[in-house]
Amino acid sequence: MIKKITRHIKDMGIEVRYVALDSNGFFGCFNSKPIIMINAQLDVITTAVTLLHEVAHFLNGDYDKAIEFLREKGLAAASKKAGRIAADGVVYA
Repeated sequence: MIKKITRHIKDMGIEVRYVALDSNGFFGCFNSKPIIMINAQLDVITTAVTLLHEVAHFLNGDYDKAIEFLREKGLAAASKKAGRIAADGVVYA
């Protein structure tokens, strides 16, 4: 069951990794690619439910929203830094 779910997720272009986590799992971005991290210590049923839960975040657009938020946050931080002038007159960006 897990192999079949994982194969379908990978076919969607989402990487799945099993690692030591304090939670069941999470979704995110690694090297500009979507990824789902799953707690390697979960039983089969909890792993399946967690995989389906995390892939739902991608399907409802949470991944795109997160990328846009990080992009905007990065642009805002760069803009803020560009407005700073060091004592010797150099602008850092």
